[in-house]
Amino acid sequence: MDEQVAQETPKLGFGLMRLPRRGLGIDVAQVSRMVDLFLEAGFTYFDTAYTYHGYHGEEAVGRAVAKCGVPREELFIVTKLWVQDASYEGAKAAI
Repeated sequence: MDEQVAQETPKLGFGLMRLPRRGLGIDVAQVSRMVDLFLEAGFTYFDTAYTYHGYHGEEAVGRAVAKCGVPREELFIVTKLWVQDASYEGAKAAI
C-alpha cells in the first residue's frame, strides 16, 4: 500500500454489519441520522459488505451518504466480497 494512502486512511470506521431495522427492512431514516452524526464527529470511513444485509445495507448507506453533503471523494467506503467457492471460477462468478 502506498505510504501516503496508508497515512490518510481513517483509523476508525462505521461498521455496517448490523443496521437498525424497521419491520422487515432497514430503517433508512435512522441510518441517515447515524451517518450524519458519524460525519459530524469527523469520521469518514464506512465498512460494509453485500452479505451484511444483501444489497439493501449498501443501498441504505449509499442513500444516507448521498444526502449528507460531504463530497464522495472525501469518504472511504469499503466493501468486501464473500466467495464460498474459492476456485477461479467461483470467485469470478461472485464478482
